[in-house]
This record gives sequence, C-alpha cells and structure tokens, in this order.
Amino acid sequence: MSDEGQFTEGGELQNDGNEFIDDEDDVNAEHAWKTPGGTLGGPEVEESDDDQYKNGGNKSSANNVDLCILSDVTDSMTPWTKQVRRGIRQIVNELKGTFGIGKLRLSFIGYRDWDDDGNNDGYPRIEKLQFTTDITRFEQFVKECKSVAGGDAAEDVLGGIQETLKLSWKAPIRVVYHICDAPAHGTMYHDLYDKLKAYIKPKKKKELLAVFDALSDSESDEEHNDDEEEVIMMAGKGDKENEADLKKEEEILRAEFDKWPNKHANDPKHEDLFLELKKQQIQFFIGTQTQFTDKMVSVFETYCKSIDYELKTMDLANTAQFLPTLIKAVSTAVRVVFKRNMPEIKLNLDELRKKKVNFKVHCGIDFGTAGSGFAYALAGKNEVYTDQNWSGSKHVDVKTKTNILLDRDGNCIAFGDDATDKYVRTDSKDLFFERFKMALYEKKLMEKEEKEKEKGGADGDDENYRIDIREELEAANGEKLASRKVLEEAIRFMKEHAMKNLRQKLGESLRNEEVQWILTVPAIWSDQAKSVMQTAAVNAGMVDPKIDGQLIIAYEPDCASLSIQHELNEELRLKNKQEKEAKQRKLKAGQNVAVNQEQDEDKKDDDELQEEEEMDTFFEVGDKVILCDLGGGTADIACHQLDEHGGMREIAAPSGGAWGSTYVDEHFLELLRDMFGAEWMEEFRREHPSKYIDILQNFRAAKANYKVQDKKNKTKIKKKQYDSTYHNVKVNFTFIEFMQQKAEEQQEKDGVVVDEQDEHGDGDEEEEEEEALDKLVANYRKFGKQGLVRLNEDYLELSYTVWNWLFDLVVHKIVEHVQCLLDSQAMAGCKYLCLAGGFSQSAHLQSAFFKRFGTKSKYEVCIFTPKRPILSVVDGAARMGLNPHFISARTIGKSYGIAIQKDLEEFKSIYPSTLIPKDKIGKRAVYRQHSVLSKNVINDVFLPFVRKNTLIKQSDKAIIYWLEPADIQSDKIEIRLFDSNEEDPKFVEPHRQNAKIDLHLDEKVTQPIPIIFIFNDTTIRVFVEMPNNNEQYKEVTINFDVAR
Repeated sequence: MSDEGQFTEGGELQNDGNEFIDDEDDVNAEHAWKTPGGTLGGPEVEESDDDQYKNGGNKSSANNVDLCILSDVTDSMTPWTKQVRRGIRQIVNELKGTFGIGKLRLSFIGYRDWDDDGNNDGYPRIEKLQFTTDITRFEQFVKECKSVAGGDAAEDVLGGIQETLKLSWKAPIRVVYHICDAPAHGTMYHDLYDKLKAYIKPKKKKELLAVFDALSDSESDEEHNDDEEEVIMMAGKGDKENEADLKKEEEILRAEFDKWPNKHANDPKHEDLFLELKKQQIQFFIGTQTQFTDKMVSVFETYCKSIDYELKTMDLANTAQFLPTLIKAVSTAVRVVFKRNMPEIKLNLDELRKKKVNFKVHCGIDFGTAGSGFAYALAGKNEVYTDQNWSGSKHVDVKTKTNILLDRDGNCIAFGDDATDKYVRTDSKDLFFERFKMALYEKKLMEKEEKEKEKGGADGDDENYRIDIREELEAANGEKLASRKVLEEAIRFMKEHAMKNLRQKLGESLRNEEVQWILTVPAIWSDQAKSVMQTAAVNAGMVDPKIDGQLIIAYEPDCASLSIQHELNEELRLKNKQEKEAKQRKLKAGQNVAVNQEQDEDKKDDDELQEEEEMDTFFEVGDKVILCDLGGGTADIACHQLDEHGGMREIAAPSGGAWGSTYVDEHFLELLRDMFGAEWMEEFRREHPSKYIDILQNFRAAKANYKVQDKKNKTKIKKKQYDSTYHNVKVNFTFIEFMQQKAEEQQEKDGVVVDEQDEHGDGDEEEEEEEALDKLVANYRKFGKQGLVRLNEDYLELSYTVWNWLFDLVVHKIVEHVQCLLDSQAMAGCKYLCLAGGFSQSAHLQSAFFKRFGTKSKYEVCIFTPKRPILSVVDGAARMGLNPHFISARTIGKSYGIAIQKDLEEFKSIYPSTLIPKDKIGKRAVYRQHSVLSKNVINDVFLPFVRKNTLIKQSDKAIIYWLEPADIQSDKIEIRLFDSNEEDPKFVEPHRQNAKIDLHLDEKVTQPIPIIFIFNDTTIRVFVEMPNNNEQYKEVTINFDVAR
C-alpha cells in the first residue's frame, strides 16, 4: 500500500490535526503533502510599519520577517546591486510561496568608503533605505544607488554593519544579508599586503609555462618568437634593477590596497557590533566572493563563537547564486526562530565524509569515446601508474580504442584495438560496436539539435543540458543490442584486464574488495546516465554494493583538473629545486668578495631560497581556471577556483556539448554521402562493414596530422592557397571498386553513350569505370566550387578549405561557448585555460583558441595543455581515489524538488500574475469538528529541495525533510523527485520526473521519518532513518529509470 504523507519544508513537520486528506480527491501521493506555516498570508495591502505589527488578529505575525540587504556599492559590485534590484520581487514571492512567511519588510544599506580624500566621487559614504513593504520603492532606491570607485581596495565594512543596528527592527525574524568582495580597513582584517608577493610569481610562471606546452599562435612564428623573447628578457633582468622596481611598485600598491592599515580613526570595533547584533536577535549572513575577505570573516567568526552567536557564511561565486543563497538564509532564519522539537538524526555527515576506506589500490577507469584506459595508485602514495599491456596494440599513450566485439549472445570476444583487428581482418559476422560510448547518447543529442533548428537557434539552457543514455545500440552490421548489455560487457572486460595487470605487479593475492574503482563520466551526463553506469558496474562484478565507497563516479573534467594541477605543481617544485641547487653550488664555490659583503649576500640568498620553498603551488588561492576536456564525443567544460586548502570549487555548473572530435568524423561521412549519395554509402556499410570502419580509421589518422602549413618547409599557408593545397585520406580498394561499379551503373541509367570502340570490345573497360568514378568526383561541387575534392588512385585528396570546414563546424561551437563563460560574471578575472583530452592536441583547434583567448587577445588568458593530454582524465581518476574531496564545492545545475498541493487562494495572492492551468485545480476534503468542507487546491506545485546555481560545499549540512504517514496502515512510502532548469519553478512538469524513491517500512509507522538528501557529490545520495531500527541509518536506492 502506498502511503500519502505530509511533507514540510526545511526539515520540519507540519502536523495539522484538523485537516484530513481525502484519497479520492488527491490522485498523486505528493498532492497530499503540505508546506508549513498554515496560512501563507493574503494579498499585500498598504499600511504603515507600525500598523503591520499591531495585534490585530494576524495569524501569521509570528512569521513576519525584517530583511536588510547590506552591500558594498563600489564599482566592482555593480553586477550584484543589479541582481538585487532585478531579483527582489521573485525572492519575496518565493519566500512567501514556499516557506509560508507572513509580512516581509525590506531595507537596503549600501556602503562605500571613508571620504577623507574624495574616495567616493562626491557620493555619501552610506546609502540607507529604512524598512518598507513597498517592493517598487525598494527597487527604485537600489537602482538610484550609484556604484563608484572606492579608492583603495578595502572598504567601510564596519560602518555598513553599524548602520544595520540603527534600523527599526520589529519582526520576530530578523535577517541581515551582507554581500561583499572587499575587507574592512586594517591588517587585522586582511592580508592584502601579503598579496604583493604574488606580483613576482607571474614571471616564474611564465618561464615555467614556456617549457610546459603553453600554447602559442601556431600560425604565426613571429608572434611566438615575441613571446619567447619576452620570457628571456624577464629572466635576464638584473637583480638590483628588479629589486628597485619591486620596492617602488610595492609602495604604490600598498596605498592602493589599504590607506588605513591600522583601521580608520572612526571605525567601530567589530566586537561591539556583533555583541549588539546578538542582543537585538538579528541573524547575520555574509556572502563572500573573493579570497580577500577570508581573513575578515575568520576574525568575525572567531569572536562570534566566543559569545555564542552564529555568523553564517554563504559562498557567492557568481550573481546567479544570489537568489538561492538569500532564500536559504531567510529560510534558515525561520527555522532557527521556530525550531520544533524534532528528534535529532543519527547520520553524522562529518563522520560519513571522513570515513576511511581500507582499499589497497585506487584504480581509475576512463571510458573515452575514442580511447579507454586505466591507471592506479597505491594507498598512501602520491604516484600514479599508467603502464599496462593491451592485446593487439603498441600505444605509447597506453589507451586502447573504445571498441568492443561481442558474439551473438552478447558476450565479449575482444575489446579495443584487438576487437577492431579481429573484425576488420576476418570480416567477422559478430557484433562490433565502435566508439560505443558516443552512441549511448548520440540519438538524444540529435533530437536536441533538431529541436534547436525548429526554434531557430540554440537552447537557452544549453550550458546545463544533460544527456540521457539511449536504450539500444546499433552494431556495425546494423543489428541492435541493449546498450546496458554492451556497457556491462565493456566494464567487465576493463575490470578483468585491470585486475590481471594489478596482480602481476602487486601479487596474485590481491582481492577485488581491496580495490576502489573510479569510473569517469562526462560532466554533462544526466542523473539517469550516471545511474546506468553505477548499475552496470555492479552487474559486471566490478563493485560490491555492500562495500561502502568502493565505486566513485567522477566527472572527466574534474579528473583532468586534478591531474593538471598536480603536474603543474610538480614542474614548479622541480624548477625551484633546480634553482635552489644552483644557488647552493654558487655559495659553496666561494666568492672573491669581502667577508661582510659575502655574509650579506648569503643572507639574501637564504631569504630567496626560503621564498622559493614557499612557492610550491602553481595556482594561487582565488585563481579561476577553465578546464576543457575535449575528447572524442563531448567537450566537457568545468569552471574551477582554487580554495585555501588546495582543492577546487566548481563555481559554475559543468557545461559543454556534443562537440568532440568524432563529430569531425561525422562531417567527413556527410561529405562522402553528399558526394556519392546516402544510399550508396549505406549499402557499402551494410555489405562491407569492416571496410567501412577501415575508411574511418584512415580518416582519423589523417585528421590527427592535419595542420595549416606547407608540409615541405613547414611555413604558413595563406588563405588564398587553401583551395589548391591538399591533405590526403587513404581509401581501400574495396571502396573504390564498389563506387566504380555504382558510377558505371549510374552512367548507364543516365543514358551516357559508350565509346564505339568499347562496343566492339576493343576498349579498356577498367579505364572506362575509373573514368566514370573520376568524373563523378571531379564534377563534385563544394561551396560552389569544383576541385576541392580529388581522387588520386587510392587517396581522396581534400583541400585545406574542406579540412577547415570539417573542423570548424565543431571547433567554433567550443570556442563560442568558452567565450560565453569568460564573459560571465562568475569567470571574471579568469587567468588560465587548460586543454585536455585527445582533441586538444589538434593544432587547428589550438590555433583557434589562441587567436580568440590568448595573451595577445582582449582576454589575455594563458592557454596550455599537459604533456600527455590524452592521459589527464585517467591519471586524475586514480588521484581522485587518493583525494576524493578535491572538488570542495559544487554548483547545482538544476533545481530538485517534489510535487505538493497548495491552497488555491493563497497561491493566487503570492503569484497574482501566474497563469494556473485548469487541470491543476482540484478539491480537498477538510474536516472541521463535525462537518466536512471542500477546499480548492492547486496540484503539482514545485517544492524545491535545492535550487539551480546553489553552491554546495562538502562541509555543508544535509538537506533533511520529515515525512509523516497520513495512513497509519501504510507500509510503503513513494517519493517522486522532479527537476527543473529554472531557479524558481512554479509547477512540476510530468516529463521532468527525475527519479522515484520507494521506502519499504518494516512495520507500521506513526511517527515522523527523516529523509536525508545529499547533493554535494556527482551523484545524489539519499539516507533514511527508520524508527525502532537498530541500524543508525541506511542508504536507499534512487530509481532513475522512470518514464520521462
């Protein structure tokens, strides 16, 4: 029997004994769940602030909220003040609609800096709007609050906080939400002066990148030489000149950072401010965006803990996170004020995160579209091993092709290059799946492309598009097999191959339960696709679901980011070590100088050596990095920011698309279909599937070597020469013979007169057939021109114009997407762009990136690739086992929640402009003493658990919701989880049902049940604590295979 329980927001149970849920009126289980707070408040009416709080029978007065938004209003905060103005109405509606708060009064306080020397361009230090219920007035005030230059970096933070205490606070729920990107004056609140050393580091970084595959314009030797010369000049500058320049620069920068390093004379003490905030029962939330405020926040937190006052921090990586974090702040305040006596849950997230896993080996598996491989690391060691042996392959990059050959029953015959060789050489009739990973989601992407064409442009949510896995895959011979079966067989092979290699190196006694497996997936895969991968790993015998933590589903760009950071740091440490040893040799060699001078030099050198030892990490705290994992099937793009512990915060949701190198192959096939006809190509594929694959293999080899330059003297080719310069693709004799025959047949159909000499048998029939095929190719027109494609014996010659077209259809999409990210507020100030994956090795792609984003562009981004970009993901996967919390915070790409029921009139008062579909309006029976009333309700209202663009840290608390079964005879509870691409979804969409969670009860339950949701990992985890159960908690399975 399925239970229909009451569901409440924010981890609290709303138990209204006067209402009864009528099963006949509420078809869907979720419709019987309600939000807390009773009446949500009627329509807004004009009244004075005093009238609002008179005891006039207002049932919701206990839920009234005073909300003050405190913000720095200097230049750098312009995007944030705009976001406050544009989003406040939506925030008010959402707070009333979801959390059932009563009256909401708003205040805005903007602070600049002390105006002792004209810092504020004539504008006041403080701009303040007293509490008001008039949203339009609030919006207008913020709009007129001009952002101006702040003089130095530090601002009058303390003065702004002081002004909040002067407001007329009246509501029982009192909230200050502080947005800032700069610290208060005084070195006790910042270490800005320490940042001066960072200005020395770029020189060393540039020297390092000069030998670390930092990209230069591959089409311009002249520009590349300029870069090298600059590095040489910087390295060769005299020490004394450098020292003098740095001292002069430091004096200027100190004034720009903070004019009052000992605090301004009129600054209040932070101790007095927070003590008064506590006395007035004002809850203080601070949203920070940069590392420059870290010390200030730490000082505030330390004092607040000493007085038992909780200062709550919010991470604001970009303006999109303002709405969800502000809503979270107010909802948290509501729960603190009206905390109900719910039992404490037994699940301790800190213990769960810190729980040690006793695995001897961490083995990473990278299922790339083009190639697959594995790497491993031993527990407690920092070295990753990528050496392995693949049957039928001698790859130096230790990856094999992601191809699999199955028999008619679906059992694996061969994998990788071995599978390709057996299929191509023997004309096997078995099931050959080439690059099957892309085929897992290809259909979905094609459907999306068609949808975009119908709309006349790209989908606005393209950056958060998620890929589902298709149900069936088509083999090379046209036969189909369940995609999950193919995936399971591939995982089974990889597991057995890896274990064989591990046992050869570590001993035959190594057991499977002693190995932790890290499976990589594209970051743009959907929850359903990731779930399929998890299930396949279990069914293939790779992992035991009873062993906690044996499987990690890791995002490919995250793994690449970890690998690249490690490689950069190791290169930097090596360079520091070499320089240190050189200086030590110089000191030991002795100098013909005076003793005192020598001692001074020794001390100077020792100081420099100490400084070099401290500089052992390439990226600095706060550095933003865009990581592009460019593989065969997808371009996976991550936006990271280094945190203070050496991990990375994901400050924007992962994005990307079907822009892998395999789509260049597809464009080549389109070219062949356009030239020879789709019917001929399909017939050739069916009759000669192995030779069809052979042509693709030859094209990929040619594609890897393509570069816009003269092959003989390695010089740049001018654009006007593109039409007449060629790069060849070898084609097999079977293909030429097949197309010769088709061309001959077509010639006869067209009624082409055959030479009389041939009619009497005196001509050369073979020459005639070749002439027909040559004529077909020679007459082929591309871009309105002939001769861009030629057939020369067993080579298909493609002009550079055609080659560029094949690439640019894919490359331009990647470049445009990266540009959108760099233009976003979240990635403002981004310094680095890392390219990983096999496609990143393309000289054509590298050139496009450097032209658009390189150091000579307006973005001035340093672009580089690791030494072995094709191994970055698999190397990072093994390291992810050693450092599972490398990604310290994640940005949620979608909103998640459930469907609930709301009172119709209450909903209309909150969202007066929202159109309510008639099919969502229903009735509910309500028992009032001895009578039954009928109440109009609206169904399918979206109750969010977590909102899109919310930044969730590893250390954040779990999201807890309490269920109380309405039917005491129930033994089963069903929760349907929905998702949405909106930050503030009003209704659930049936086709967006993301998952289903079935809770089977061991006994009849009459008391609340806590359901714990964890969203801070690559996969959603759900725990439940059952009453009267000896187990503390248990993890429940989420069924993502629901009708979509």
